[in-house]
Amino acid sequence: MKINNTTYILYCLLFVLASCIEDDTDYPIINGEFLSFSVEGQTKPAVIDLETRTVTVEVEDEVELSSVKILEYSITEDASIQPEMVEIDDFSEAKNYVISTYQDYDWTIEVRYGKAFVTAIEIENQVGEPLIDNHAQNITLFVEEGSSDLEDIRLTTFEVSEGATASPNPMELTNFSEPVEITIVSAYGEESVWHIEVKYEPVLKSFTIENALNDSIYVSHNIIEVTMPVGTDLSKLTVSDFELQEGATASPDLGTISDLSTPQTVKITSAQGNTQDWIIRAQEARQVEFSMFDDWFSTDVKNLFGNVKGQYYLPGNDESSVWGSGDIGAAMNTVAANTISALEDNGTTYAHLESKSVLGVLAAGSLFTGTMEADGLIPKTNFGMPFTERPLSFELDYRAEMLEKDGYQDGYDIYILLQVREGEGDNEKRYRLGTAWYRSTESVDDWTHLKIPVEYGELISDFPKYMEPNPDNEFSPEEGYWDDPTAVPTHAIVVFSSSYDGDNMNGVVGSSLEINNVTLEYK
Repeated sequence: MKINNTTYILYCLLFVLASCIEDDTDYPIINGEFLSFSVEGQTKPAVIDLETRTVTVEVEDEVELSSVKILEYSITEDASIQPEMVEIDDFSEAKNYVISTYQDYDWTIEVRYGKAFVTAIEIENQVGEPLIDNHAQNITLFVEEGSSDLEDIRLTTFEVSEGATASPNPMELTNFSEPVEITIVSAYGEESVWHIEVKYEPVLKSFTIENALNDSIYVSHNIIEVTMPVGTDLSKLTVSDFELQEGATASPDLGTISDLSTPQTVKITSAQGNTQDWIIRAQEARQVEFSMFDDWFSTDVKNLFGNVKGQYYLPGNDESSVWGSGDIGAAMNTVAANTISALEDNGTTYAHLESKSVLGVLAAGSLFTGTMEADGLIPKTNFGMPFTERPLSFELDYRAEMLEKDGYQDGYDIYILLQVREGEGDNEKRYRLGTAWYRSTESVDDWTHLKIPVEYGELISDFPKYMEPNPDNEFSPEEGYWDDPTAVPTHAIVVFSSSYDGDNMNGVVGSSLEINNVTLEYK
């Protein structure tokens, strides 16, 4: 959900327009959409992208794409579809459909085989297990130093999914002094590019700080990241244990390191005389302020004559809070939208977000980290807050009531985006580093715990397109992905919305999302 500042212009101009325009005709806007789609042999839920109007389904290798059996589908209520769906259909190529309500909506369904994977790999003088990252399509192998020449070494095992092929043939390669790129083609022509990197076994095997919550070792990047409780003085830490490769030495001595308020570089020399630079860095298990929703403040909404018309509410103690909402923009235009409120349940306070009609315009209940500033008639939204930690997951308790009207099924958004930003003002560029996003149209009656893993680096094709960075996004543009997935972020954007397509004024009045106990997990 992106906050649509155009909504706030309408708040100001509706009265003027109403006095100038007469139009008694009701033109309903009902989007024609696929709500569900499944076929026989499907390997995971279909990806239905409402923005690109595409349905993507992956199936088992045994399925004949020329005769796919459709098990179930649903579209917007009272809509029609052309061509008509048949039980057995040919999806050898992507197929186009038109769903018609009061308007026509073009959709594309693609049924495809999943990409092939590396199922087994070994190399001469291998140490430990291979690191196979199916998400990033990277493989890292470690070999004994002293008994291996990376310019003259061979794989002893290489296996891929049944029927798949790899080019060049990895079993014929002998030089792994640099990462090697191979293309794997599944039995049915699905291509994927993989990288194989061979490295000498890490000279730093473990590193532990007293009272640490967690430590992550990024062996492919020679980085150790230690997570400490909030409030820890990162300049006064105590190393409790570490392990080097036999015969290796470190400078400075690892046992003497105490100040990790800034990352420290350690040179480690193996017994054979080769040197590796390792970065050791520490972070606090920082949370988003007021994310437990126990503390709230209110601000008066006044009309042009200074009279109080109502209030808006936000988590925090005052207007310095990291939280913002569309209600602030509405208040700048003298409207008390009240899409965000604090409610109680058994003595616990939580956030209630509700989509409402404000002066005839849909206003989604949206709560986000960021600020809104007056900028003439158009309030300016600044999404995000400074944030330099790397959580592993985004968790919360929630419940939702998603309504349907005139064939349109509403849905909600819950997500956090971690960014690296460079430059300032008009020269600022934003890059995506981490993504944890959950979107659903399902109502949830009882409080339910949700855990969303943070995906660092580029999202693979399995993720819906709406999750990808978009440089053309008017309100929160991103140039693309940051090139180092192990980097430290500079900012975080947290968003909750009771109508995920509220930026296009699509939603159903009365849909609600309730959230509580929002936490970032580091272990």
